[in-house]
Amino acid sequence: MRSTSTKRRATHAPGSCETALAARGSPSTGPSSRCTTSQARGLATHVANRLRGAPSSWTTEEFPFVLMAGERRSFTANDIIRDPGWRRRDASGALRISLTDAERLGVTADRRARVATQAGCAEVSVEITDMMQSGHVSLPNGLGVDYPTEDGSRERTGVAPNDLTSARHRDEFAGTPWHKYVPARIEAVG
Repeated sequence: MRSTSTKRRATHAPGSCETALAARGSPSTGPSSRCTTSQARGLATHVANRLRGAPSSWTTEEFPFVLMAGERRSFTANDIIRDPGWRRRDASGALRISLTDAERLGVTADRRARVATQAGCAEVSVEITDMMQSGHVSLPNGLGVDYPTEDGSRERTGVAPNDLTSARHRDEFAGTPWHKYVPARIEAVG
């Protein structure tokens, strides 16, 4: 039987509280993936201090809009439901934009628009709505995947949010891109 009294340095899973604390120079207290109250306070203080020095907005003159890539809508789902016939409304996955922004950019609901981010660009249909604040636009989740048609070809509807997101703007600890805050540019097409 092996002795349990020998102390070994614990290794921690990426994203655990101890990993995050070790990254900022705090010693780990053991192999548990749970944080003690003092560790959680220390981590919260570290995050708050980092945010104080962060820019209040990542939008720029080149990318002045905030794109919420992956908005939940009435007829969107995860990527497993690919049959476009399932979506009874907004079948094309329209870009939602405020009336104020649409008028300023010359974007209309009967024409397409181009969404450009640091990661990519896509042409989309447009929905002008009072649900969006000026400076903010959104695209739905669950689109941009191929669906096999009856003749054996493939049909793609909408835009995959991952095509427009970049790891440049991401959560510091988890590394997850900020899908709900993607700096973007919107242009009228045709």
